[in-house]
Amino acid sequence: MKKIKQKAVSLLMGISLVLPAIAGCAPSGKAANVEVDFGTKDGQFVQNLKKFDNFTSTWAWVGEQTGTTDAKILNTTPALDEIKAENLRFDLFMGYNGLGYEIGRGGKDGSSPEEYAQTMQVVEKLKENHVNPYVTYFAAPEYCGTNWKRVDDYAKWEELCKNIATYFKDSGVRLGAHEVWNEPDFNGSFFAGDWVDYIDTYLAGAKGIRAGNPDATLVGMSVAYAQKTCVNKTTVAGDGVKTNFQRFIERTSAENMLPDAISWHYYGRQGQISGREDASENLASYLNAMRSSIQGYQNGTHADLEEGVKYPELETMQQHLNEFNIYEPSVDAIYQTVEMLPGMFYAFDELLAATDVTRVNWASLVGEKNGKLSYDLIDGQSLQRYPAYHALWMYAHLPVDRVNVDLNNRNLGTMAGVDSHRGGLIVYNKADKEEKINVKFKNLPFAKGDLDVYLVDEDHYSYTTQNAPLKVRARADIDTEGLEVRMTLKPNSAYYIEINDPAGKSDIDDYAKVGDVVRKDYWYYERGDNFPYAEIHENSFTAHVGMAGKETGKSAVAVTLDGMKNKNGLAVKFETWGNPVAGDNSALGVRVDYCKEDGTYEAGKLYAVASFAANPQTPFSHDAAADVVSMGTDGNYALTFADAPADWNGRIRLTYLIQDAGKGATAKFIVRAN
Repeated sequence: MKKIKQKAVSLLMGISLVLPAIAGCAPSGKAANVEVDFGTKDGQFVQNLKKFDNFTSTWAWVGEQTGTTDAKILNTTPALDEIKAENLRFDLFMGYNGLGYEIGRGGKDGSSPEEYAQTMQVVEKLKENHVNPYVTYFAAPEYCGTNWKRVDDYAKWEELCKNIATYFKDSGVRLGAHEVWNEPDFNGSFFAGDWVDYIDTYLAGAKGIRAGNPDATLVGMSVAYAQKTCVNKTTVAGDGVKTNFQRFIERTSAENMLPDAISWHYYGRQGQISGREDASENLASYLNAMRSSIQGYQNGTHADLEEGVKYPELETMQQHLNEFNIYEPSVDAIYQTVEMLPGMFYAFDELLAATDVTRVNWASLVGEKNGKLSYDLIDGQSLQRYPAYHALWMYAHLPVDRVNVDLNNRNLGTMAGVDSHRGGLIVYNKADKEEKINVKFKNLPFAKGDLDVYLVDEDHYSYTTQNAPLKVRARADIDTEGLEVRMTLKPNSAYYIEINDPAGKSDIDDYAKVGDVVRKDYWYYERGDNFPYAEIHENSFTAHVGMAGKETGKSAVAVTLDGMKNKNGLAVKFETWGNPVAGDNSALGVRVDYCKEDGTYEAGKLYAVASFAANPQTPFSHDAAADVVSMGTDGNYALTFADAPADWNGRIRLTYLIQDAGKGATAKFIVRAN
């Protein structure tokens, strides 16, 4: 490692001495001159939402000795905060050689604290770094089965799942999600049974989880093959010919155990998620199969349904793409090279456009200890950060508010964003030849700032175990207007240019606790690319709602908070862009509902932006009308809890919503407790 560090320093010095401007190699030829205007935010595309999480299997975290954890891997958890991962998904593998080794072993039933000693080492590290554990209830320990791949006693499985959910709840640990099993459809690798057996397993587990924690975000399916799940039909005695999707929805709906989210997995091929010769290998094939099934069932138009049958409750069904990568594990070594970069940034754009995909878990932070070619972001031995990690790092640090950039060069891809205290620009080379570009910045919201420029290319990516990519230039207290950055980009290279206002933090770095987050819920009235959307970055408590590419439509995200009774109210800072238009049916704002001692909700008010006066019914409104109060135009508003009912228990639901506000209309809400 010492020699590697010395090489990194010498390369950096060479760059600084040789180049008159910021570049990856000595300039030659003529570069195009372009401007990036940070004064105009773009609402016609989805904002740079931080919806990318992480998946890392249980075996990456365990130590060499059974029942232990790997201290070196535990110490990589700050890297998750650096890429703004809200959740880390991992499986417990209860009773066997996973993080849940002691759970359900030797007559134990998941109710004793000592069963969680190993698991909690990971959980505590995650919470220290602002990451929620997203737990898969996976493997049948001896308490409820004789083979880890199958539950023998559903009553005991239900009890075990109840005890697990209860333990986390009583320990004050909010899980990002409670998922029942992993890939029951993956050729018998993780589940010994058919789809009906899985539904039985899910239902028993879901009942236990709901009993242990009624507020749990429940996730089901976890399928490897979304197309087969939604399209292929099988015959079951007494149940006719149906798809696995239909059987799952019918039975879980009938027993009032529909999950909050359906989970599925996708791995690309050789860095590609589209344009494959076999179209079934494309992400769109997976996504369209799942999307069309959910949409068709929620509005009753799907061909598999009898006339008059529909499931409107699926309007709040989230999609968790909770294992995602752009190549297949154990197939080729592209994951450890800069060849990944263009595909990574392309994937970000495609997944942002998929507004009905709620969360995406990138696979994986660190690899399993099996000696095979892995797909990790961080090497488990050297702790070297691979280019894929640095692509996620660059995107994570980019401000959410989107800025449109046209470099007039189809070989160069870009992503850009701005907020009150940061401007950021990513430029990457998609071509197989060197490209040059000179970029001038204008209209940043602060006159003086600090400039940092990061580079990932074939000469530099491998020389750091730090989270940040190689910093090739830094300047403090410079004039921001007219600032010019000159870049020479090798094939598959990427620059991230960041200008920070030293007088304040970027929105995404300004972490704040408004209350105790209980859960988040989403409304997808219609599903498709660039449809209306709503999202909140949990750690900074900053929400965005937008119409994206649609003139009409509606969406909402609801956040349930506990511990609000000792607060005086909320301070709401908001702004809009993309020309929101208030019509008779238009809505844009934040609604507050109060939870009473009996668990029911009473409406507070809908705090609307400017002249938006419509009061739409959302699935989170509980049929209660709310008065509409205008917060005025862009600015600040003090929201009190004066209208809370006498029997308010301190829980509120904040619903951020948008409806029929016009193409490109976007709003941002930053909420703080008073």
